[in-house]
Amino acid sequence: MDILKYRHAEVISEFVFFDYSFFDIPKGTSFSFFCEFGDKINSHFFFGKIIMVSQGFGLLYDKIPKGHRTLCHVVLNKGSYDLIHSKIPVVDLWSTFPESFLLSSFPCSSLPTYAK
Repeated sequence: MDILKYRHAEVISEFVFFDYSFFDIPKGTSFSFFCEFGDKINSHFFFGKIIMVSQGFGLLYDKIPKGHRTLCHVVLNKGSYDLIHSKIPVVDLWSTFPESFLLSSFPCSSLPTYAK
């Protein structure tokens, strides 16, 4: 996705805690789907683009490194901002909470088993 294509939309940003990643995710990566896991997989259309990655102490990374928890600055449209605020709790610690969500460039139903 290109931010310029969304010039007409209201674009906002948020800092989002990313838990352990299964692989490196470069800064600039865009996501199209927000996936919820429970009794069934719920998929929501989503627009988010990572514009900054930090390990939390001001050290900037050019990617989310595999196996690391990071704090990312993400550009969102209004609908995606509202979605994450309704689904993801505010955290004040680098700890995992019981619910799992996944941002993906692919529909949630097509994800490999290990990602669910």
